[in-house]
Amino acid sequence: MKCCTIRRVGYLCITVTVAVFCSCAALTKAVKRPTISYASMTLTGLTFSDASVDLFFDLDNPNIFPIPLKKCEYTVKIGDHTVFSGEQGVSIEVPAQGRGRLTVPVSVRFGEVTEAVRLLEDTDMWPYSVAGSVTIDVGPLAGISVLFSHRDTLPRPMPPTLTVERLNVRSFAFTSIDMDVVLSFRNTGRIAYTLTSLAGNIALNGQQFISIERLREGVQLGSNGVETITIPVRLSASQLARGLQAIISEGRADYRFTGDARLSTDRFGTLPLTFDESGNVRLFR
Repeated sequence: MKCCTIRRVGYLCITVTVAVFCSCAALTKAVKRPTISYASMTLTGLTFSDASVDLFFDLDNPNIFPIPLKKCEYTVKIGDHTVFSGEQGVSIEVPAQGRGRLTVPVSVRFGEVTEAVRLLEDTDMWPYSVAGSVTIDVGPLAGISVLFSHRDTLPRPMPPTLTVERLNVRSFAFTSIDMDVVLSFRNTGRIAYTLTSLAGNIALNGQQFISIERLREGVQLGSNGVETITIPVRLSASQLARGLQAIISEGRADYRFTGDARLSTDRFGTLPLTFDESGNVRLFR
């Protein structure tokens, strides 16, 4: 009787052991590595000197349990040159058989990536790449890193150049002068802009004469093109007394135009532009 009991206990132990091993094997086989794919990009800030971008990646979890993530490492390249690398802690839990979103913030100052920019300065499109990994925190996949990468190109943001083409005197009186300031904007890049605001001051032969407060309406600046705009101004008799009459008599003057503008784009939103341009301008009566 005791022999039968011992035999039954032995069979039971063997059965439990086999069941445990089979369950572990089945569990190991059932556990699957999550995948990461590029989703989208949002430009959070851009000037002609730096850019800030949020890159979004989707994490797909095919398992029946949630996956918590603890850190993300990534490297950003322009062309073949690394311009940024970093590590950030993350507290994302990808739901079971669901999807989570990873945000990778990237900030680049063009002046700090001179080598990459120098090699690409004659190109209209800038290739960039982002590669990295996220590490799983706890659970059956604890410590495992999942790789991700993305490559694309962006149009190079090139500021248009601003020139004072000429000054046209429309009317001349003892108390005031009505004048048109004719400006030329040259856009040599592939990005089309809308000039939404412009404010600045124009000095002639070293003396401040003309102030421009704003544009009345947006001006379209097409890619690889030149656009001329005319801004009417009125100068007072006191400005005439300070030496403008001599400039009018000579018909030419050295100018310096300083100020700020805002450019709107379909892809990048609004870009600020600060300018300080000098040259020689003709004056027509």
